Amino acid sequence: MRVEELEFAKQVFCAYNGCFMRRDLEALRKLYTDDGSFVYFDNHADCDSHNLDDHLSKVGEFFKAGEIVELETEVLGCSVQRESATIAAHVRYKRENPEPGVRASVFLERHGEEWKIRHIHYSTNPNKVDT
Repeated sequence: MRVEELEFAKQVFCAYNGCFMRRDLEALRKLYTDDGSFVYFDNHADCDSHNLDDHLSKVGEFFKAGEIVELETEVLGCSVQRESATIAAHVRYKRENPEPGVRASVFLERHGEEWKIRHIHYSTNPNKVDT
């Protein structure tokens, strides 16, 4: 991963996480593709979405009452090509017990001069879960 790719990945997560910290649904909407093809898989029950409106509706409900904890993101890999980019990261809550954390994958596309998120996948690391 090149230094530029690492910085790009950090900027994406900073913008994305910042929307949650500010509970800013409109800024979040602007980070995503808006052409009807968006998929979001979450590590929390009943939070997956197969379209942007459903995802933003669920996030909006969460913004009303959910506890928002600052996140620490460790970028594991990033590849930026001409029109697309992928990011893999490990995300932990900044709190007393941050583990097990979750794995994150983000797929972005270039739309003009902007990068837009097409897909996000959060999942619990099965190697860190107590059984």
